[in-house]
Amino acid sequence: MNEPTTSPILKKEDPIIIEGEECGVDFPSAVAFLRNGEKITRIEWGDKNIYGVMKNGFVLLHKADDKLNSWIISQGDVEATDWAMVK
Repeated sequence: MNEPTTSPILKKEDPIIIEGEECGVDFPSAVAFLRNGEKITRIEWGDKNIYGVMKNGFVLLHKADDKLNSWIISQGDVEATDWAMVK
């Protein structure tokens, strides 16, 4: 029996995560945040100065040195459920 698929588009009841909270969302939800112009981070990273952002159609990683770098998204990133929106 096939499992129903879920859409990566956020529904109204999906959580919007504010930095510092001890909860998170999955990667498709985090990508929806990026597409809406938000910044995302992983709670595991433990540093609000490290976050992903979308610029000119590219997903970039902002690091603590205040530079934007190319971001090669790993399988660990895709499988993580500790994504959070940075406000």
